Amino acid sequence: LHLRAALRRRGLSSREVQLVATDSGARELAACEPGAVEARDYRSALLEHAPHAVLCSWMPLGEDWTAAFRSSESVETYLLLGEVDDGCCGRPWETWGYDADGTHGSESEGDGESGGESGDESGDAGGGEGEGEGG
Repeated sequence: LHLRAALRRRGLSSREVQLVATDSGARELAACEPGAVEARDYRSALLEHAPHAVLCSWMPLGEDWTAAFRSSESVETYLLLGEVDDGCCGRPWETWGYDADGTHGSESEGDGESGGESGDESGDAGGGEGEGEGG
């Protein structure tokens, strides 16, 4: 909703930038505008919409969707919004590259660099501006 308005203010039409908000409904949160959010999980959203970019907000704690984002042929980039490190989103290592327990990123495991960056790697949430699992 807010992203659509911001793009309109910049003169971009819905033909130039298609935004799709999705949410699985698992948290039972109401959409701020009826009909503005598709009811579907991130896997379904990735398959149905084949997005080029994914904006994922507040991925549930203990889940990591970034592998699905990175392995999707259509996704070129993704942006994760939420708390990193000891926060309440995703999984520390898989999602954020944060070594919460000291078991990852040691030099004996490779080059010593931490993972979890969203650049050109081959990850999870659905297409669009929505909250939760698809968006």
